[in-house]
Amino acid sequence: MNRAFQIINFLGVVALAVLCAAQWRVNSDLNRQISDLERQRIDLTTQLALRDKRIREDTADLDDFRTRLTMAEGQLRDLQIKLNTAKFQNQQLTAERTQLIAQRDQLTTALDSWKAAVAARDQAIKQAGDDIKKVVDQRNEAVQKFNDLADKYNAVVKEINNERAKATATASQPAGIK
Repeated sequence: MNRAFQIINFLGVVALAVLCAAQWRVNSDLNRQISDLERQRIDLTTQLALRDKRIREDTADLDDFRTRLTMAEGQLRDLQIKLNTAKFQNQQLTAERTQLIAQRDQLTTALDSWKAAVAARDQAIKQAGDDIKKVVDQRNEAVQKFNDLADKYNAVVKEINNERAKATATASQPAGIK
């Protein structure tokens, strides 16, 4: 009888050691996954901050382009007024009028270039916004996966604690009471 208890006790200790090793391995894997997910979150947050900074810079550039465009439009209006005035001047102002027409053509070309640049900038801003939305969606997915993993981990820990509590309660009761 005593020999049978020793064998059962030995087998229980071996089973407990195997269970502890398995739990240790599971916990190590979970901790590694948590570290990887945290690293990914930090990387995504950094990328998001860089994109936000780039959007602010692009917005500032767009405002600058708009200001320059407004100034160019004002200059173009001024040149048109000067051109209309030059039509009424005598022939001595003909050379000056020709020069103003050339300046007007240059400003029109510059205005067209700025319009093209603004259109390209708008497209780049739109693309950056789409990229940010994509990154935010990926981040939210990663956070959701992390939360699901944490919930599963907490459930497993609670289950193990309940089993330990039951085992402790059963082991602490006298042999005749059940």
